Amino acid sequence: MKRFMITVFLLMFSPGFAVAKDIKVFGVKTLESVFAYVDSLSSGEPHNETLEEKYNQIWITPPKLNSSFEEYQLIYDNKTKVVQGIIGFGEIFEFDYCLGQMEAWKPRLEKRFSTNLEKFERNLDGIMTVGAGSFVMDGEQYIDIRCNQYSDGTIWLIFLWRTAALEEAIKEYYADF
Repeated sequence: MKRFMITVFLLMFSPGFAVAKDIKVFGVKTLESVFAYVDSLSSGEPHNETLEEKYNQIWITPPKLNSSFEEYQLIYDNKTKVVQGIIGFGEIFEFDYCLGQMEAWKPRLEKRFSTNLEKFERNLDGIMTVGAGSFVMDGEQYIDIRCNQYSDGTIWLIFLWRTAALEEAIKEYYADF
């Protein structure tokens, strides 16, 4: 009977856990070697939203492109060379249109990640941001869809997928302002 219960437990819970850990965004998986996606880090540069140069960023072409985004950036731990996040950027011509695109993405992300994205707004350093984000996978990862309008009038739809460690490092960076 004990063997039967263990088998049932493993069948019920292990596959779901494995699937949750294997989620990829744009074909990229966090906590994997950065070399799974790039051959060289020669164009890598310090991540501009973290302190102490712990993280670097590099522009990439991910395995799976999405028509909403034109550019992609991979963030990795400078020491371990492990992927800590990916960002997709899509330039939008009007802020209201960007908000509509964000609202279209929101329910799809909530369904895929079984979460409720919390809306937020901020105006910091000449950047107006309206977005929605949430920690997922038992707080191990953070997703965020947002519209940024910059002081020069440029507007971007941005999707962020980050590890909790990277999200915390970014919060620390902004806390120093």
